[in-house]
Amino acid sequence: EALEATFSALADNLTGSEARAVRDFSTRWFSTSGSALLVTEFVTYYEANDTYQGNNVGLLDAINTIVADLSGPASLLQSGTSAVDENLADSCGYLASYADAVFGEGNLYEMLTELQAVCGNPDVAAALPAAAEPNAAALIEGAYVLETGAAPTTTQTATTTTT
Repeated sequence: EALEATFSALADNLTGSEARAVRDFSTRWFSTSGSALLVTEFVTYYEANDTYQGNNVGLLDAINTIVADLSGPASLLQSGTSAVDENLADSCGYLASYADAVFGEGNLYEMLTELQAVCGNPDVAAALPAAAEPNAAALIEGAYVLETGAAPTTTQTATTTTT
């Protein structure tokens, strides 16, 4: 839901082909049916797969980079100042660069490849931090679930966002 809200806001802040590309990406991958495809593929093929567990270190590092971009320094979060890093799109591209090494094919591969193309657009990259700001806490929580497979407790969320 947080990804869908972020990319919807992003599309609303863009015009022309950039807005269309972001909206198409969001509709394809973050709608109910698209999300179900991604979750089903992850659970079916990767969650308990030892090969995936052995190859996902870079992917987890990239997720941690995005969490850092979303949370910023603890002092910014506590003051209520915008904390989303202006390089968030670069970090999304870094995450997407692991599509081939970790997934190689399938829906997750396609989604990450499309994410890299969308975030590689300079207009999208410039507008992404503002679109992510209202959803930063939920995005961080989602990243924690991807990283650990478990819903975070309040303590775990605080630790994740300040590391």
